[in-house]
Amino acid sequence: MGDGKDSDDSLYQPSPGSDDGYDPFNSSTKRLGLGLEGMDLDAAAGGLGVGGAVAAPLPMKRVMEKVMDSLASKDKYKLFKAPVTDAMAPNYSTIITNPMCFDVIRAKIKDNYYANYDMLQADIQLVFDNAMHYNPVDNWVHSMAKCLQEVAGKYMSLARLGIANF
Repeated sequence: MGDGKDSDDSLYQPSPGSDDGYDPFNSSTKRLGLGLEGMDLDAAAGGLGVGGAVAAPLPMKRVMEKVMDSLASKDKYKLFKAPVTDAMAPNYSTIITNPMCFDVIRAKIKDNYYANYDMLQADIQLVFDNAMHYNPVDNWVHSMAKCLQEVAGKYMSLARLGIANF
């Protein structure tokens, strides 16, 4: 899963001008071109419907599907799409005892497994935690997992607010 030679230590430097060193729209997601900077939250929420009526919120299952669609679109190399095998990553099953991937999450959504957003977020978090545990910090897969973890957190925050147009 990578040779560790493609690292970029500048990905996680605090943004100039932020109070706590973290600016969610001027962070590693921007430097990697993940397209969240300048997001119009009003437009993302769908705004008003016909005649000024508020549009009906999407069912939770559909919002979860949209979260996964958006995350998958950011996973350009499909690193997190399918289950990882020992043939792909030596000793993966020994190191990672609770594997998770986007395909499994999508199947769980389809089967109505998730009763709430916390359950979905836990599985999404597991995908990235596993990748960061298996791959060294200086490995590009680790870096991508960290960046997409940040994106996933933003998507889940928006989903909990009923915003599903990411």
